[in-house]
Amino acid sequence: MRASRTRVSGKFGLVLIGLGAAAMLLGAQASQAAPRPQEATKGHPAPAKKAAIVVFPLSGSPAPGKQWQRPKGVPKVPPLAAEEKLKIVQGVQGIPAVSAPTPFLTLYPGHLYDPAGSLELDWPKWDRLGIAYYTPTGPQADGTNEALAKDEQVHLTFKADAGNVYLVDFIVVIEVPTTSTGERDFEVTVSGAPPADQKAFSGGNHLVALIYSQAGGYYNVQLGLKPREGNSAYPRWGDWYFLVAEVTKFVPAS
Repeated sequence: MRASRTRVSGKFGLVLIGLGAAAMLLGAQASQAAPRPQEATKGHPAPAKKAAIVVFPLSGSPAPGKQWQRPKGVPKVPPLAAEEKLKIVQGVQGIPAVSAPTPFLTLYPGHLYDPAGSLELDWPKWDRLGIAYYTPTGPQADGTNEALAKDEQVHLTFKADAGNVYLVDFIVVIEVPTTSTGERDFEVTVSGAPPADQKAFSGGNHLVALIYSQAGGYYNVQLGLKPREGNSAYPRWGDWYFLVAEVTKFVPAS
């Protein structure tokens, strides 16, 4: 009985030793796996520096100014109707049959960014409350206006889905000066395609380009003045105003 008890006691002691060793091993592994205080914050950015507060000490008594108003003579050009847009798309060779138009993106001065796209304005004299104003261009002795005329551009970027057709409509207004006919030669350039030019006339104009997105992705569309050939100078055109860039989506007809 004693031998028997001794053996039981001995086996029991081995089990305790084994559990103790296992516990010590797990504890060691846990201590190695747990991040140290310094390691826990490693890789995290440092807290941003608090912005400075700068107060301008104004002198005198501020007086209210004039409210900006829409320039006189600039017409409000309504967007194209859905029937007009569909007729344009159906009249272009190489465009597949499409369903009814769906509004996709509308950008203008004062609203340049949208999840679906963005708009950039190059060298307007000013842009306020939905209008960008570009000054007349003409031959100048110092060539200043000639250089600016080349950069009078509107850049549109939007993301298109493969297989869809997109109608891009730049709405502009041309003023008629007393020294010219009020015409302007514009050029539209779409990423991956050669530029196309059209003539805009006095009053409101819809400058339209169609994009058949066979490969989805971001498309860049640039509207600007048509470059002059050789050393010829730009005519003495009148002012022009950029109002809206509207993108309409057409999906293939089922």
